[in-house]
Amino acid sequence: MLFRKQPFGFYLQKLKAVFVFTGLVLLYQLFRNPPTKNTSLKSKELSPWVKQSHRLDSLLTVVASSTTPKLRSFHPNFLTDYRAYSLDLPTAVEDRIKAYHSAGKSITDRSVFQKVTGISDSSYERIAPYLKHPPSRTKSKRFVATPIVKKDLNRATALEL
Repeated sequence: MLFRKQPFGFYLQKLKAVFVFTGLVLLYQLFRNPPTKNTSLKSKELSPWVKQSHRLDSLLTVVASSTTPKLRSFHPNFLTDYRAYSLDLPTAVEDRIKAYHSAGKSITDRSVFQKVTGISDSSYERIAPYLKHPPSRTKSKRFVATPIVKKDLNRATALEL
């Protein structure tokens, strides 16, 4: 019988030595820095990370708020297709308003707006903060100015003033 020689001489003895050395290093680390009951980071160590994450969060909100379109109030007779899109209204709503306005009529209040557009109450409540209805055009009494009588300031009484 032929005995083959192991390619790396003393293989098992070296392997045992490596395991013993690793065990000694681990034992040294355990006795040098024993584990504590509270393994979480201390508040002093956590503070810079929390500050950095708050700063990143605030930057993300600034970027998000600058990229979202800001809606302003608008006159319902002059609804544009972009504004209808940004309010999530169907394109048919804008077409109905244009047809109603081109017929010479105008939207004056909520009931007329809902009648013309055909949107539901919940959709109207969602877009109501952005609508700016025109003031009603009811005929009011004209203001008649009374004529002003000029008097001498030096000769006027307290009641005349």
